[in-house]
Amino acid sequence: MIALLILMMGLYACSSQKKLTADAPFTISKAICQTWTGGMEQTGHGTEVTLTLDALAMDQITLKELYFRGRVGDITMGNTPEGIQARCNFIEQPKEISMHSDPAKEVGNQPPRVRSKREMEFPFELKPDEAVISYIENDSLKFFKVDNVVDKPGRVYQSRPNN
Repeated sequence: MIALLILMMGLYACSSQKKLTADAPFTISKAICQTWTGGMEQTGHGTEVTLTLDALAMDQITLKELYFRGRVGDITMGNTPEGIQARCNFIEQPKEISMHSDPAKEVGNQPPRVRSKREMEFPFELKPDEAVISYIENDSLKFFKVDNVVDKPGRVYQSRPNN
């Protein structure tokens, strides 16, 4: 009886994990991530992941989300001279909070960022240089692991001068 219970728990845990496909209908020629910092204090900072795709049948598949370093974000697509690019920008807002006896001086405070359910239940165990792309093909949601995501040096944006 106990063995049956352990077996059922093991099977249930496996079924909740996402299955990775070995072959995807696209090829990735370059995968980079780069941290960035905004030029103004309230701009925040983040990490942008860019995947350059060699071939993508846009009429047959749709890229949905990127899973990277414990975060989940939506993918945006764009054409560049290098090829088709899939991007995901993970934005972090500054965490400074101004506490003051005068509530009017606390107006700029932002509420803390609440992690979404999809981030709290991160379905993959990935190394820091790995990511997973979710995509829809033939009305079916599939997942493909990307290896060797290269860290590029961080980028700091300059603030605009006040006029």
